[in-house]
Amino acid sequence: MLMYSIIFASIFHYTIISQAVQWPAPYPIEVRRQCSGATGRIMCNGKPSSLTKIRLYDEDRSVKYMDGADLMEETLSNATGYFTIHGCLLEILDIIPRIDVYHSCNLKPMECPRIRQEYIPYRYIHSPSTEKQFYNFGEIDVTEQSGKENKECILHSENGHFF
Repeated sequence: MLMYSIIFASIFHYTIISQAVQWPAPYPIEVRRQCSGATGRIMCNGKPSSLTKIRLYDEDRSVKYMDGADLMEETLSNATGYFTIHGCLLEILDIIPRIDVYHSCNLKPMECPRIRQEYIPYRYIHSPSTEKQFYNFGEIDVTEQSGKENKECILHSENGHFF
């Protein structure tokens, strides 16, 4: 029975893959290294928000090739709330860069952090061989909850912190 399950799974997988990607492809598939970056300052209640986690992602929106958001880089804001982030990724389709700001502005202790999403304009995507271009978000005020936010909780058992 196990052997039949493996054979069925292999045939099913081959059928799905062969329908999604035609081999040989009718046109050359080009994988490109694409980069993007941003700068800005995180503010909470009119004060700089230090040690705030910022992640740079490529958001995949195509259903056919959806593999979730790809993490490109991660950093923390400095003591005055400023951050600079830059990352590159190999992709076939154009990347859709965004930053996620993980913050605890106006939250109670042990409450899950909020995640604020901000998109980087397309013109700030470049190849590694060209000069780095950074989109300047200016001040990102996370005091008030916006429609671009959600919560995500993962409890780290060794230190009891949420991320």
